[in-house]
Amino acid sequence: MEIEIEIRAISGELEMSFTMLDTEHFRDLQQRVIQQLTSERGLPRLLLEGQALEPPARSSLKSLGILPPKGVFQLIRVRPPAECVCSYHAAIGQEGYHVHDSFLRQVPSVDPKAFYICWRRSFSEKGGSFHGHINLIRNKVYPTGCSLREEVVLNTTRTVATAHQIKDQAMLFRMEADYLQRGPATLALLGGKALMNVVSSSGTSHLRASGPTVELVLVQPGQSERQVMWRHAEDEKLMAAFEGRLQMQKFYVTEDQRTYAVGSRTNHNGGPMAGRVILRCDLDLEWGRLSFPEWADVEKCGPLSESSSGGFAGSDKEGKRLYFFEEHSGYEQLTIYSISTETLGERVEVLLPKFDFEKENGDTKWVVLDPKTEDLYFLHDFALQYASLATDDDSDAEVTEALGGPTCSVYRVRCNPDAELGRRYESSSYDLICHVCLEIDGFSDSFSVALAAYDSDQDCLVIFDAGEQLWRLPLREARWQDPLEE
Repeated sequence: MEIEIEIRAISGELEMSFTMLDTEHFRDLQQRVIQQLTSERGLPRLLLEGQALEPPARSSLKSLGILPPKGVFQLIRVRPPAECVCSYHAAIGQEGYHVHDSFLRQVPSVDPKAFYICWRRSFSEKGGSFHGHINLIRNKVYPTGCSLREEVVLNTTRTVATAHQIKDQAMLFRMEADYLQRGPATLALLGGKALMNVVSSSGTSHLRASGPTVELVLVQPGQSERQVMWRHAEDEKLMAAFEGRLQMQKFYVTEDQRTYAVGSRTNHNGGPMAGRVILRCDLDLEWGRLSFPEWADVEKCGPLSESSSGGFAGSDKEGKRLYFFEEHSGYEQLTIYSISTETLGERVEVLLPKFDFEKENGDTKWVVLDPKTEDLYFLHDFALQYASLATDDDSDAEVTEALGGPTCSVYRVRCNPDAELGRRYESSSYDLICHVCLEIDGFSDSFSVALAAYDSDQDCLVIFDAGEQLWRLPLREARWQDPLEE
């Protein structure tokens, strides 16, 4: 039966009304109220006859005594402190990831419900697979060379807490040996398939893909067959504009699910030249086609390395702007700039307040954009300070545990939407949101943050630490939290 739901302020003023069935869950009512009534005044919390409600998750309205024709709730607002919570230990080291030798990166996807990470692993042809290669070594058979490579892609929105679960859930993408020497990268996940960059073999570098892009192909997990989505030689407009010397390097998916590519011209050795090109993508998965109807030259647009996910902070909720950051050596301030997708390629440098929280042996290498408010979140990593106190016999976990203190702090810089684009953050401050005890890597360039990005489905910051742990910081609390004292 239907119940008329009224949400009223303590003063009696009506804030919201709607109807629900008495068999629906109370948590659905809560979620509806949170989505509609969350504001800078705080998070909404419901009272029934003056008492707070904390029922089991699947309790129905009827089971709580909320019956037709009407249920009246009182609304109060609270500002709980944001807390970065460890969701699980990912155990990805069992699948070829190493905090120093692998590059952990987020893979953009047109699936808004997924958050993909990726790393690359190598194995011998004699082993036949990564685990076959490991078994040979365990049996003291040492095959020469690691001639095959594959990329491991994992959806972290699933609960993956053990190596066995990761092995079952990971998607593996392998390319033929001719292309492997040039390091093809998974540019994006499209319909459960990897969009991969096939480049020419004209270059000499084995660390990065060399030469212009020949094809963009879709590859099924665990299969070698490729579906060609785009051929350079068949794109007459791009061939005319770049004389066949364009290399695709990165793909980005905005919050409104539009896709953009970033590339650069290549020189006669196959290496990328200065300057970038941003291209708007038209994607048709049904017909298996990808095209680039519009492009523009930009001075900078994210990192060159295909193995790096650092440098991209995110996009606004309407997909009008892509935000990138660039780190500098020493303790200099980061540079942040936005690239317009409306006037494609228009670049604006973002002025920031002076970094006033940089400490000795600390560093700030990660910036994440909240698409809903366009606030910026800075992750200040001071693991190097901890590692300098460790002895050679201490493990990374032992150092972190012995010190008992945080290894990372999260700061928020408010966006002023009424200011001109480049000055929206200039008059703000760095608000301390929380401290986090991330595991560190105790090598000479010690760090605790291996990856940080925004997860739109969970509405949170996702942080992977150097100990393979996945952390989540819900922005629902962080957006309205008053800054903590240092």
